[in-house]
Amino acid sequence: MKFLIETMGKAKKWVVCLGYSGRGYYGMQTQRRDNKVVDDLPTIESELLKAFLQTELINENEYHSPSLMYFQRAARTDKGVSALKQIISMNSSADLKLYLPKINEKLPNQIRIFGAKRSTKYFDSKNFCDCRTYSYLMPSFTIGPNLDESYRVSNEMIEKFNSILKQYVGTHNFHNFTSQKKPLDPSAKRYIISFDCSQPFLLKEK
Repeated sequence: MKFLIETMGKAKKWVVCLGYSGRGYYGMQTQRRDNKVVDDLPTIESELLKAFLQTELINENEYHSPSLMYFQRAARTDKGVSALKQIISMNSSADLKLYLPKINEKLPNQIRIFGAKRSTKYFDSKNFCDCRTYSYLMPSFTIGPNLDESYRVSNEMIEKFNSILKQYVGTHNFHNFTSQKKPLDPSAKRYIISFDCSQPFLLKEK
């Protein structure tokens, strides 16, 4: 592995695609103390960084300070939230494609890297991300007339619910949905491309 790193020359920007189940994790982003990564609470990034370190893709300094390799993620996920596709960007002098099998061996089964490719020098997965797709699963009785678990939602109710969700499409101020945000804070604004409820399905009991 060290030979590969030495022969690649100058560090290049890479884009990595991964997916994960967030069960048991405290979100995507690492926990920090004194500007260093700590493992007090398990996160997806802490698992990634440990796997990178164990395969000698990164060194101890980069492990504790990922900013040294311009590590960035396209989106943060909260505690228990999963991602079908997540993108991270980072600098590396190694050929990441050659490292993926070894990295996946070190990662828990619920985290998998699908692929990696070279990108332009100044690519940043967070700042270059132009949209994100979120999916939420909820019991249909939550939009019914009462909290009866035997309730089966009708097409009419779904149409009514979708008409409400459409009110969120476009640019709106979501400061009431975010703690510590002021009404005039521009960062509280979001542009929603689409928002709809799909048809229900019956979840089989195990």
